[in-house]
Amino acid sequence: MALNNPDTATNVATFVPGTGSHLGTIGGDIDRSQMMLDSTEYQRRFAGLEGSTSVVTWYGYDAPQTIPQAGLDGYADGGAGSLDRFQDGLRASHDGTPSHNTVIGHSYGSTVIGAAASGGRSIDANDLFFVGSPGVGMDRVEGLSLEGIDPGHVGGHVYATAAANDPVPMIGDVFGSLSHGANPANDLPLIGFGATVVESAPGTGIDAGLLGELPSPAAHSEYWKNNNPALAGMGHVIAGLGAP
Repeated sequence: MALNNPDTATNVATFVPGTGSHLGTIGGDIDRSQMMLDSTEYQRRFAGLEGSTSVVTWYGYDAPQTIPQAGLDGYADGGAGSLDRFQDGLRASHDGTPSHNTVIGHSYGSTVIGAAASGGRSIDANDLFFVGSPGVGMDRVEGLSLEGIDPGHVGGHVYATAAANDPVPMIGDVFGSLSHGANPANDLPLIGFGATVVESAPGTGIDAGLLGELPSPAAHSEYWKNNNPALAGMGHVIAGLGAP
């Protein structure tokens, strides 16, 4: 489902939702796509850029519907080829000057993107953006491949954000290659993933008294709140402006 025309837009984003997504939930994901489009248009106007933006909500894979299913790689592997071909199709159908294309994955959607950009595949996009990711199938950004991007420069085209109270990215921190690989928003020296990390609000936590706040599933869905710098970061990257 595309907002605006991806065949003529200057900037085109593909949004890949995660666990629990199905046609009955597409309305909420289209709302998120609209917020990313609005954020991008704001960033474009602020930077004095002309052109237009299209955001596509992509439901082209069978998403896991339960937490146990989300621990499996098979859903990502099953959708990887379709997402890869879809990005090729966006390029082939575009009119005029090539658009700046970004693929954004939330939660398990980021795992699908990782599968589409590895294992012998090279996804045709300028940038990738992982939001609240449980892992993208590898421990280092160099395992990802983007069409026309030198392998040594991939880290400058891969972005990640994780809320401090979101438990999902912690899966990669704790289990690493035993699950879906490292947390792509880990930017610690020497052991970090190597992506460009974009700031996020901490998100809603569970009040644990003297222990402070504990992670909460609520934080996993709050990246699209208007006051969250993660949303501004998505717009910045979709607009082709890089990290804010």
